[in-house]
Formats: sequence, C-alpha cells, structure tokens
Amino acid sequence: MKNSLYQYLAQPTIISIEHYDIRNIINRNALNTDGYRVLYDIMARIHPALDPDATFNIPIIGEYADIHEYYLYMDSYLMHEQFAGRRYSPRDRLNLFLRGLGNKYQVAITRAKQLMDGRSANDTTVPEILELPNLPNLIEKYMEDHDGGKAIVRWMQSAPQRHHRTSDRQSVLKADSTNRMYQDIKCPLCQTYGHHQTQCDKMAIWLNLKAAFKSVDEKLRAAIIANYAKVDADRRKKKLARLKGTVRQLYNEGQFQAGEQLLENYMGECMRDIEQYAQPQELWNPSDHTLAYDSEPSDVE
Repeated sequence: MKNSLYQYLAQPTIISIEHYDIRNIINRNALNTDGYRVLYDIMARIHPALDPDATFNIPIIGEYADIHEYYLYMDSYLMHEQFAGRRYSPRDRLNLFLRGLGNKYQVAITRAKQLMDGRSANDTTVPEILELPNLPNLIEKYMEDHDGGKAIVRWMQSAPQRHHRTSDRQSVLKADSTNRMYQDIKCPLCQTYGHHQTQCDKMAIWLNLKAAFKSVDEKLRAAIIANYAKVDADRRKKKLARLKGTVRQLYNEGQFQAGEQLLENYMGECMRDIEQYAQPQELWNPSDHTLAYDSEPSDVE
C-alpha cells in the first residue's frame, strides 16, 4: 500500500511541479517509496499537532486571492495558535481579522467596529454577526455598499478643483516626452504596427541582450535561470490562486456552469501551451550570438 500511495502522489498530475516544496518531500522519499511517510511530512508542515515548534506569520489579505481564502488561512492560523497553547477570545479574533485587511477595506473595518461601540473593554464576546465565520460575507457586503456610490457622492460634495493653465501645459509636455504618438505603419523589425523602426523598443532590448550575452558566464547564467524559474512559478501560483478564488465565488453564488466553463477555458490554455512548447523552437547559437531558425522568417501581412 505504501508503494502504491507513493506512486500515486509522485504523479505530476496529482501534485504539480509548481509546488516545488511538496515535490522536494516526494523526491526525498524516492528510495524507500513510502507514501505514508510522504503524507506525514506534508502534514507536519502545516499541522500544529505534528510540529508544535513551527511558526506561522499572521495572514494578511494581500497575499491571497480574495477575502474568503484569507479567512481560511486566518482560521488555520488561529487553530495552530490554539494547539500551541495560545488562545484568542472572540474579540481578539475579530481584531486580528480586521487588522489583516489593510487600508483598502477601511470603510468596512469602520462599520464593523461600530457594532462594538458601547461594549465594555473587559467584554471579550462579540455579536453573532461579528463571529469569525460570518466576517467574510459581512465585509464583502460593506464593500459592495461602499462601491455602490457613497464614495462618489462624497467626492461630488467636496470643493471644486482649481485648474492652472501653466501646470496643465507642463504636464502635457511631460507626457509628450515619454509617450509616443501612434503611427499607422508596420515596423519591419518586430512586424507590429504603431511605430517607426527607429523607435522599435523590442529590437533595442534584443540588441542590448545580444551585447550583454558575451559577458554572461556559467555561474551568472545558472543564477539568472534559477531566479526566473522561481519568479515564474510564484507568478503562476498566484494566478491559480486567483482563479480558484473566482471559481469558488461562482460556486457559492450557484453559478456552477460559469465556474466549470472558467476551469475548462483555463485547462484549454494549459494544453495549448504544452503543445506549443512541444514544437521545435528558435535556437540560440552561442558561437555567433544570433538566433538560428529552421527557415528564414517571412513577413506576415
């Protein structure tokens, strides 16, 4: 059973390579192929009863896809603290949750704290509506009310802005110096419309990279590739988290077809990317620092 379980967990379709920390656990157990040991090591990373010395930072919403995912991690954090012997009262839980929301949710935070007005400082309880499981929907409702027009009304009632012709002219000149006007011509270098060949930013970047390639040794090359792989994996992880958050919200609203369609569209993009990268690509020729093609590139009209 332990061998079968290991073979199942080792499949990239079960635990993808983006989760490199989990994949490292699987690789460490490749010799004994003990699937139970793999599961134990994975759980030890997150379960406080298996690793009471593990430390976790207090979650903040900026690290998660939406407020519902933020709630799940906050709930896990409080569970870990409870196993470690640190217990939080309902009022402490409320304050921790609101503190992690940040300034973006200030309107909702203020409205939630107003529900605690009049309570004694020694009262550790909170109204039922402010209990931790109810907070995500409550904060979302407050933010929807705010985005529905209250902020616009307050802006309209403020004093009218004064315009200064001199500052306006300076801002226009500054914009013209950094932004280029669109030109309805096709650049013969990058084969895209909108600019003359002397203003081809893509070619300028390529020329700089071509010149710098000569100074890249094996150590620097390995460091660049490793750093890019980590950043790319983190970027994809965040994209997947946002996708899962959107699908979860659609499911909670009963829009199952829309959620399934979103997943199907994403899976279709992944399959197209796999097929694309499976085809022969452009090759870098380090001898003359040029790109070698199977055939000469042709203009696409």
